[in-house]
Amino acid sequence: MIQIEMQEQPDNMSCFVTAIAMVIGKPVAEVIEKVGKPYKDIIHFGRPGSLKYRGHHPQDFTEYLQNEGWAMVINY
Repeated sequence: MIQIEMQEQPDNMSCFVTAIAMVIGKPVAEVIEKVGKPYKDIIHFGRPGSLKYRGHHPQDFTEYLQNEGWAMVINY
C-alpha cells in the first residue's frame, strides 16, 4: 500500500501535478521542474481564475513517470 504524504499546492494551477507528486513521493516543485512545461501561460484570456492558464495534461507526465518507475492510467 502507498503511504501518501500531503503536500501544499504551490499555486491555483498545479492541482494535478501536486496530486501526482503526493502519490509518487516526490516534492511537487521537483516534479514541475522535471516535467518542464510552462503551465502558467495564459492561453484563455477572459476566463476566470485558474481556468485561463495552460495547466498540465496527463500526457505531460508520461515520460517522467516512466523514468521514475511509475505508470499512469486514466479511465474516462
